[in-house]
Amino acid sequence: MLFEARDPTSSFFASLAPVATMIASVGLAPHWPGAAWAMASAGLVGATLFAVWGVGGLWMGDRAFEATTPILHMPTVGGGFVAAITCAAFGMKELGLLFFGAGLLSWLTLESVIIHRLILQSLPVPLRASLGLHLAPPAVACVAYLAVTDGPPDRLAQILFGYALLHALVMVRLVPWLRQQPFSPAAWAYTFGVLALPLAALRLTERGLEGPSASLAVPLFAAANLIIAGSRSGPWASCCAESSCLSGPSDFARMATAVHPTPKPPFRPRGIRRPRPHQGQPCGDIPVTDLLTPALGRESRDAPSETMNSTAASSGAGTLANLAEIVRTDVWPQVKTIDAGAYPEAVLRRLGSAGAFERHVDGTAAGVLRAVDAMSEVATACLSTAFCTWCQDALVWCLARSAEPRVSNELAAAASGARLALQLQSDAPI
Repeated sequence: MLFEARDPTSSFFASLAPVATMIASVGLAPHWPGAAWAMASAGLVGATLFAVWGVGGLWMGDRAFEATTPILHMPTVGGGFVAAITCAAFGMKELGLLFFGAGLLSWLTLESVIIHRLILQSLPVPLRASLGLHLAPPAVACVAYLAVTDGPPDRLAQILFGYALLHALVMVRLVPWLRQQPFSPAAWAYTFGVLALPLAALRLTERGLEGPSASLAVPLFAAANLIIAGSRSGPWASCCAESSCLSGPSDFARMATAVHPTPKPPFRPRGIRRPRPHQGQPCGDIPVTDLLTPALGRESRDAPSETMNSTAASSGAGTLANLAEIVRTDVWPQVKTIDAGAYPEAVLRRLGSAGAFERHVDGTAAGVLRAVDAMSEVATACLSTAFCTWCQDALVWCLARSAEPRVSNELAAAASGARLALQLQSDAPI
């Protein structure tokens, strides 16, 4: 629960609590007015406070592009429109208009931001059910507008309904793409728009509007019932128990895995550049598999080679587990500071003391791959620090290849992180 509250994507689902409370209060009002009013008041206050908190966080910036999804609609757009409907149900249409205005303008501003993201970057499969939340705003806006106004439906109500129909047709066109995400209770996100669209048509007809909306009211109502019933008993439902996707609204926290992906396995070079031979043979790329035995995997590379020289063997190359712990405790907390220009001296020294810079001292292909693994581990958190790691590795490589006997002390210091490349740049040449 705490993870969901802190996640930039799933945290906005907390707005479902006040929204659901308001919806329940409207249904309960004819039967238990006192309790319904208390629920409505709590929902209105909760929705307002959460919207202010959510928008405040957005205005502070520093949000990942991948975190821009239709879920952004929930606090202000969904909360504002449902609050307007709730106020109208309790005879407070003037207050409802205020909530409607907040929801409408929030929707218009967020709509362009979200569509911009959808156009430029495809939603990951685990996030595609969130498009159901993108279907809802125009239909819910139409219902809310009709709730806070009187008389026959005006042009704005019909405009909102027309845009809702466009969204519905686009969603129908996307069904094959959306079904790439196996069915799970995460499909509840579609219910907002699926139910609001026929409700908007019925409200327009109820208020005396004739024409396309009246003709579509019954077909849309029937289609909505079929979709909801089909999602509970159709072929998708059979996948629910076996699905490895999201398993419910609260489990949308797993969307964070899609928004902030788990770091990919470290890069594996397809080939290593052959040093220029002295016999005159041409240079070329030779596959790693020609240099290493097929059984040489990540675990084998992580173990120090028997041919490692005394400098590396004295302390042993640090294991990836140790380096990963340093990345977690030292690099991640300082990423913004480092990217802003701070030199990660303390981090590099700790990486050096853990053996990050001596993994390739033996000069073998396996040693080079061990060094690549270490750089890749650092790069999962900070590319700037990974580049500094590469610089230090390059320094160690040059010192280890030098024939000058007086560089041995410098080699040991550089491999252990006691001497860093930045320091050597300001010192006299070795």
